[in-house]
Amino acid sequence: MNAKRLALLLLGLGLVPLVGCGGGTAEVTGTVTLKNQPLPNGTVTFFPEKGDPVATFVDNGTYTVPSVPYGTYRVSVMPNPEPPGTTTSKSGRTLKPGEVDPTAKGAAPKKAPGPTVPEKYKSADTSGLTCQVDKSKVTYPIALD
Repeated sequence: MNAKRLALLLLGLGLVPLVGCGGGTAEVTGTVTLKNQPLPNGTVTFFPEKGDPVATFVDNGTYTVPSVPYGTYRVSVMPNPEPPGTTTSKSGRTLKPGEVDPTAKGAAPKKAPGPTVPEKYKSADTSGLTCQVDKSKVTYPIALD
């Protein structure tokens, strides 16, 4: 039997694994809102039933993951802590984090706290968020209350 006929026979019997026949991957994009407002920053993590999780950053309420294997995912959302800003004294000297300007009178101004992601969304086990990735491009909006 020649090689061509053997290849056709094996292919017909399904005994030759086909290259590139895996489950595939998808680009997953979406928005993250908290109380109907875009989440300024954070991390969205997709946890598969098997395998390693896939995470991406939220920037001004949007995120994109370029390559997520097909499957069903549990999802969590974590806030990213904002780095402390640079503060200067009245004399123009840069203050260290937590340092109070000795020349300032009265209490230091308080920074308004950023939005707080509710605890339940910080774990894929309690978030109740799931995403089905089964086509080449998936849009998955996440609304946190």
